[in-house]
Amino acid sequence: MHVGEDDLPAWLQIPVFLLVLLFPFTIAYVTVVQRALDVRVVIRQSLQYALARRGVIALQIIVSVIVIVAVAALAGRESFLHRLAITGFGIGAVLIVGFGAKHLGSWIDRRFFREACNAEEILKDLAASVS
Repeated sequence: MHVGEDDLPAWLQIPVFLLVLLFPFTIAYVTVVQRALDVRVVIRQSLQYALARRGVIALQIIVSVIVIVAVAALAGRESFLHRLAITGFGIGAVLIVGFGAKHLGSWIDRRFFREACNAEEILKDLAASVS
């Protein structure tokens, strides 16, 4: 039997909803009052990670736009074969930038989340050796 959210009685929906709303406040309380984490360190690392990841995306967009504009500017003055070659070069350059951005993003993830990446690699190796 499938139980949907409309099937739950109201007396159960209201407390569950309130508990879900209370969860972020509980995490904030434990972090700040009980000093489970140093707030300054968490904020600084979160900001560094966000800027690094967004910087990679911004770099990818900038390089892609430069390549597209350059290809468009050069393509109008050349013969068909030259335009085809320039367009192929542009597509290749955008794909290479995307590939590089993917690897750079993976490197940033490993840099910021080294312990989690190491644990994931150990689990992958363990799963491969078990099978």
